Amino acid sequence: MTYKIANGPEVFPVVEEEAIVRKEAEVTGAVRVTRRVREEMRRVSTDLASEEIEVERVPCDEFVEGPIPERREGDTVVLSVVEEVPVVVTRYRLVEQVRITRRRRTEAWEGTVPVRRGEIAVERLDPPAADEDANET
Repeated sequence: MTYKIANGPEVFPVVEEEAIVRKEAEVTGAVRVTRRVREEMRRVSTDLASEEIEVERVPCDEFVEGPIPERREGDTVVLSVVEEVPVVVTRYRLVEQVRITRRRRTEAWEGTVPVRRGEIAVERLDPPAADEDANET
C-alpha cells in the first residue's frame, strides 16, 4: 500500500513486528524443612570466682590546700572528697560621712484652717401615763 502526497513523492509505510515475552510462575512441587534441637544433660565442673567490695566512709572535717589525688594502700583505693568553702574576710572602709545639723527658727503665720468640734445632745423623755398603758393593751 502506498500513499501519494499532493505534488510530492510517494510514501511507503514500513511496519515492524515486536515480540512481547511474558513469564508466569508455576508451582511444580513443594518441600518441607524441619529443624530439630536435641538437648542432653552433661555434668561439668568449673571454678567460680566472686569478689566483695567493702566501702568505708571516714569523716575528716579538715581544711586542705586543694584536691587530693586518689591513692592506693595495698588492696584499698582511697578517694578523697573535697568541697569548696567560701571564706569571707570583713574589713571596714570609710566611704563617706554624712553630717546632719539641726537649726530651729520661728516665724509668725496667720491663716484659716478647718477645725472640728464634737457636740452631744441629751434628751430625757417622761415615762408614759398609767391610762395610756391601759389603752394600748
